Amino acid sequence: MDESLLYERRARICQVLADAKRQRLIDALRDSERSVGELAETLGATLPNVSQHLNVMRDAGLVSSRRDGTTIYYRLAYPQ
Repeated sequence: MDESLLYERRARICQVLADAKRQRLIDALRDSERSVGELAETLGATLPNVSQHLNVMRDAGLVSSRRDGTTIYYRLAYPQ
């Protein structure tokens, strides 16, 4: 990988992790996959707000998702 791309990727990840709510989402996903609704309840936040944060995290490659019917589940892309 080109060194400049590596630095850009690292900077993007740092930007994403600079938000406290996203830090809490990472902690909530540490042990298992969870639905957006479960995450919203755990954080005491609205579904749209949690979904927005998760989309930013997914775009940065920190989480991955799967759909089961109308429910979307998220997990850490790199649990280690």
